[in-house]
Amino acid sequence: MPQTPPAALVDALTSQHGVITRPQLHALGCGDRTIATLTRHGHLTRLHAGAYADTQAWRAASTQTRHCMTLLAIQHVCSDIVGFAATAATVWGLPVETIPARPLVIRQPGRPVLVAADVTRSNLPAADRTTYAGLAVTTLTRTAIDIAAQTPLAEALITVDAVLRRGTPLADLQQQLGTRRRIQGWSRAAVAIAAGDPAAESPLESLSRGRVIERGMPLPLANVVIRFRDGWVRVDELWAELGVIGECDGKMKYADPATASDAVWREKRRHERLQDLGFEVARWGMAEVARDGAAMEARFRRAAARQRTLGFTWPSGVTAEVPALQQAQTPPHVVAEVERLQSLGIPITCASDSVGSPALWRP
Repeated sequence: MPQTPPAALVDALTSQHGVITRPQLHALGCGDRTIATLTRHGHLTRLHAGAYADTQAWRAASTQTRHCMTLLAIQHVCSDIVGFAATAATVWGLPVETIPARPLVIRQPGRPVLVAADVTRSNLPAADRTTYAGLAVTTLTRTAIDIAAQTPLAEALITVDAVLRRGTPLADLQQQLGTRRRIQGWSRAAVAIAAGDPAAESPLESLSRGRVIERGMPLPLANVVIRFRDGWVRVDELWAELGVIGECDGKMKYADPATASDAVWREKRRHERLQDLGFEVARWGMAEVARDGAAMEARFRRAAARQRTLGFTWPSGVTAEVPALQQAQTPPHVVAEVERLQSLGIPITCASDSVGSPALWRP
């Protein structure tokens, strides 16, 4: 019995994203004893009854890729399976709070159970099903609603914001929500969809805004561009009336040792420039928002208290813009907040995406 995989098997695995079924192995001339030998010697890894993965590819894969490979293996054997909720989001490349240990799938009532997946029995409407990257999954709108209905608000916004940022119209989400009024968690989903904001650029920003809502804090505007005489600064969160800026410090900007010191220096200069303009900056990371957001709120409250003591007024010669992304609609709650701030005399507008750069500031 061969202890190395045949060349035809290697080619088949490469062309099928590292996943192959038992019937396909048989067609390549690999009998059951050969399959057992290839598995025993670590060339194949069993993912599901009758489905295997290239062990080398499996070991090198990320958590997201492994999740998709497992779903692919199941769908090779059970063609009626459709990935949904966090599994569908993972296939779509959307951020989720947690990738499930096993794929979440929808299967028609009466079909057999699956050991390798968590099955929800449902007659999925054809309009809610599509194929993405070769995998059967729920549509973007259905995926967003499922997650919003099943997940606490702050965690749900991680995915809802990303769906809106991709250009999915808010009206499509609202229409999907309207057709599913009987689902468990409908009210929770309605709140999450109404609070969605495509301006949020990272899971940490979305999670932070969710904690703000959960804790009853004033709602900030996301990724506002503050313009002054000799430059501009883009901030993560802005409480314009209070003169407080929130900065969500994720690890990614400091991950590369070669550029980390430059990133720290740029952040320091931005912080100083904002303070020179009269704003107070509150900073937090995942540790401050991961549980209940109490630490984040404490930092915000301290900053707001300092501004009240100083008697903050909007600085002269400084304006603010809420960029309108070309591929996404500005949510009604953002437009309403901008109009409210304008009525208070704060020079803020909803502008086109005129910055056109991922940079955070320009001196």
